[in-house]
Amino acid sequence: MGLFRSRVIFRDRVAFDGSQKRLDIIRSLRSSISKQFVPIAVIHFHDSMTFYTKLFATNDLRSYQIQNLSELDSMTASGWNKKCDIILMDSNIITPSDLKTSRKPSPGTKFDLHLLEKYPIPEPDQRVLDLVNVRRDIESPVAYVALDEPWLLEIMGDRLLSVFEKLNVDKTEVLENSLISSSLRNAQLKIAERVKRDFPQDSLEKWLSSNLSD
Repeated sequence: MGLFRSRVIFRDRVAFDGSQKRLDIIRSLRSSISKQFVPIAVIHFHDSMTFYTKLFATNDLRSYQIQNLSELDSMTASGWNKKCDIILMDSNIITPSDLKTSRKPSPGTKFDLHLLEKYPIPEPDQRVLDLVNVRRDIESPVAYVALDEPWLLEIMGDRLLSVFEKLNVDKTEVLENSLISSSLRNAQLKIAERVKRDFPQDSLEKWLSSNLSD
């Protein structure tokens, strides 16, 4: 029998706005830590890495940014727990070779993955998910979204925001809803139709201004 697991997908946690999203991220990371998982927080943009590093420090969460994926195998779970509360990972360090071979986890090592921001087009998010699918020591991939993020407003305006009102949902609640997840995916596909080439940028806002064509 091969080592590859049944394919997993992101569980989208959708907040009304950025403030609620950040609160949800902190709560979720603390929950992972309390369950003795080692959280891996994945970020796409450089400016976001700077922002979340400061946010975690403000909330008394120790973070450490890995430079390559081999570092995940450099110590046990207890070693990581002594080193940091959260492993930070830039999605750009994932290479094609990282996605070729399934890895059998070390005994007692359990990571879980938190994608702190979706990319405006599907491929970078899928690359992160592909990594989860070949590493059996990473569990429970979660993606966080705020309905006021610029890439969503670019495509859908305030249509998703109205979902909260139609469902009579408290704006402090976080939704996990398959219809909303489908809408998020469709928004990424619509943006991809307007992108001729993915030119990397330091921030989401710069990415949208430089990559989107009318």
